[in-house]
Amino acid sequence: MSDENDLDNPESWERDLDDVFADLGEARGAAEREPEAQGGLIEGLHEEEGRLDPWRKKLVHYVYELAGFLRFARELSGDPEAAGAARVAEALFRLDEMPNHDGRVLIRHRGRLVPGEGEASRDRDYLVLFGPIVLDAPRARMAAQRMGKAGDLLYETFSEASGVLAAAGVNTVYAGCASDPTQRRKLTTCLEAMAAYLGHVAAGADADPDAWPHVIISDESRRANANFTLLAATNNLKRGTAQVLVNQVDAMMRRAGARDPLLQYTGVYDAVFAFRKLWGVLARPPLEVNNLKWLVADHAATAVNENLAQLVRLVGREFGEWNQKSGRIVDAVVESWNSRKSGAVSWGYGHAVVGHNRRAVYFDDLSKRPGFVDQPGTKTEKNARMYGNTNDPQFSGLEGYVEHGVNLLFTFDQEKRLTGAVFNLPCPSQETEGMEVISADFWHEVRTELRERHGEKLFLLPQCAPSGDLSPHLMYNKAAEQRMLKLKNRTSRQEIANRMVAAFDEVLQWAKNDIQEHVALKHTIRPVKLP
Repeated sequence: MSDENDLDNPESWERDLDDVFADLGEARGAAEREPEAQGGLIEGLHEEEGRLDPWRKKLVHYVYELAGFLRFARELSGDPEAAGAARVAEALFRLDEMPNHDGRVLIRHRGRLVPGEGEASRDRDYLVLFGPIVLDAPRARMAAQRMGKAGDLLYETFSEASGVLAAAGVNTVYAGCASDPTQRRKLTTCLEAMAAYLGHVAAGADADPDAWPHVIISDESRRANANFTLLAATNNLKRGTAQVLVNQVDAMMRRAGARDPLLQYTGVYDAVFAFRKLWGVLARPPLEVNNLKWLVADHAATAVNENLAQLVRLVGREFGEWNQKSGRIVDAVVESWNSRKSGAVSWGYGHAVVGHNRRAVYFDDLSKRPGFVDQPGTKTEKNARMYGNTNDPQFSGLEGYVEHGVNLLFTFDQEKRLTGAVFNLPCPSQETEGMEVISADFWHEVRTELRERHGEKLFLLPQCAPSGDLSPHLMYNKAAEQRMLKLKNRTSRQEIANRMVAAFDEVLQWAKNDIQEHVALKHTIRPVKLP
């Protein structure tokens, strides 16, 4: 395997991979947790923070140059020199002068709300890790305040760079900052390959992958992949060799069963480095862009536990590496998991009139009526029609059952204070239809009213129980309903929410007398035979 000619021979590579795959490493524990933000500076550490501020300024400069490179490499058809590759390398290597660092700079998108800024600030929320330095927007602001005039525009520069990274769809950037000649050459090669990759992507799906100074390598889904391209450039791999590697490792991961060590890896690229026989053959690139492993790990040696790795693979498949949703979802799940505390639950059953059967049945065959037309949005089957007119001489009744029962599962903290609830309702949330907006429908009014009564932090998880042919729309007594709403000065959604909140409070009143801290959690699947 160490022979260079063998490495570039796909047939030889395939023969040797069987031995390589037998050499899987063992799982090495759980992923490191992200350093937690501190609410304020401890007085004893103030001097140390001030000593690190000049390095924070250099770190912000690196982030700024990197963001510009990623933007302009795409806009300038992959020209690394024009995009500023040399400035990125120089800014990174200046960081190597700081004593006691760990040799890497990690940029990670979180997508949290930046204090004091609006909802759009979630796009620009990045965490930067370098040695003892943890940098984000609030920390950049504090550093600028400590530095005085020397910190002018520090926060603004970091925010601007973060916005550029967000616009480029960057989730993570992992870069080695060792400034020895070998690492300098490797980083320069990676920046050139990254520019070629961005130029290729900007050129469109029909662009020739061989038209660039560095070969563009595809992932297991046959999409151009930044990190496989960087791997090939770092190790001077031919396309055939690199693609065989991708395909073989992907096949291994697809065949991996329970407890397989491969399941600790967050993707095919990450799994390439699972094989000991490859460690002496393939060098890991000093630059990795949107390797989603870095959403949950801080160092190359950090092992990711199987559950986290599965989460990252799932999010990556669903949203992709260049979609900020991936970073936000992973961060939210990890933050929630790490913040979990002991609690208790209680549950109960109540009633709320929300759903109504929507199928009107008639004495005659509708399709045989003169001038019959099957109306859009309805489904007519001989003597039945969805949302059919009930003010009809031939109206017989409603076709099916109506369910007004609701199931509620309440959650409590260690002090038995209500923290949330699962609300199971047999009715889809479609009271206000026809709007071209994303809406929670009547669940919005339910949440608003419940939080006014039980606190702004109350979490509500809506569930729609089986409710075929049920809807919140009335089929008769419509005029009486409208008169009632007018006299109550309520919308139909507010009326529905009022009934649901009343059921919530009524059930809570007696269910809280049976709060339980130790309950069995089971997942049961039962087949149901339908007529």
